[in-house]
Amino acid sequence: MHLLLFLKTDEQFLTPENINRIISAELPLPTSTRSQELLGVIHSCMIHGPCSPEFPNAPCSISNGNTGPKSCSKHFPKPFIKETLVQGNGYPEYRRRNNGQSSEIPIRNEPRGATFLVDNRWVVPHNPYLSWKYQAHINVEVGASVQAIKYIYKYIYKGSDQATMHVDSIHDQIKQYLQGRHIGPTEAVWRLFEFGMHEEWPPVTYLALHLPGEQPVYFGADMEDRELEERIVTARSTLMAYFDYNAKNEDGCQYLYQEFPTHFVFKSEKKEWQVCQRGIAIARIYTCNPLAGERYFLRLLLTVVPGARSFQHLRTIAGHEYPTFKEARTSSKIIIGAWCAHCVWRT
Repeated sequence: MHLLLFLKTDEQFLTPENINRIISAELPLPTSTRSQELLGVIHSCMIHGPCSPEFPNAPCSISNGNTGPKSCSKHFPKPFIKETLVQGNGYPEYRRRNNGQSSEIPIRNEPRGATFLVDNRWVVPHNPYLSWKYQAHINVEVGASVQAIKYIYKYIYKGSDQATMHVDSIHDQIKQYLQGRHIGPTEAVWRLFEFGMHEEWPPVTYLALHLPGEQPVYFGADMEDRELEERIVTARSTLMAYFDYNAKNEDGCQYLYQEFPTHFVFKSEKKEWQVCQRGIAIARIYTCNPLAGERYFLRLLLTVVPGARSFQHLRTIAGHEYPTFKEARTSSKIIIGAWCAHCVWRT
């Protein structure tokens, strides 16, 4: 888990004294039972490394060049510092005193008996109480600058670990074109004036999909109650306008919902469908997962029932109105199957 906390503090909060009260980057002195337990937790959970030129296979090791030695990407070991230093463009430099405190800890994935000498330079910043209480790796940092907060924001929203794979080919014509193309003066001027370089045809009309009374209603935060009620009454989606048009006219009753934009155009200012005078368009009904329940079966009915006049009309199969879209869809499949069993299609 990555957790970012904003504390309501004054300007005097980010002082070395306050930071030292919350965050430690040093090995605890084993002066009591609790401090001895904390030291064991730090040894097992809060020590970075080993990584250095002596351990080039460490996961954090990066190369400084083709021939240069590898170094730690997390900049360990940290330098000794007598007092916490608050920086303006990053994390604070936490106090790491050279007090002679060190420990020999075993090295993971190494032959038995291999140890590594650690001191305060290898300790990950932590809160002593949280580490002692939960006995886990809990890295605690102070995001005291805009740069640090921006990094943490990206870090907590980055999602799970991912790998990027690049598949290349010596016969990649697109790559060869992008690398070797020549832009002449005509195309350069066209681009400078920001003229259109491409277009999409035919246009795509997105058709709304919602249950009765769940159409979207857009309104401002300062709108009065009376205006809000009027907006709710007059709010009509492409689906509701489709029902209204079929209820008042007969020329669209032979078309399915997804076929409607091919012959009609939706006027957003009037919230109604009108006969298309020119051009052509294709339609796409918003997708719906089967887990959505009734909304999913409503979508199935819209793809097979032409000229629907209302939600009730969609639920009416062979003169019987079913209470749910799921039952209506199931009944329509039974009726169609029975019809196909007794009829033969002739071309």
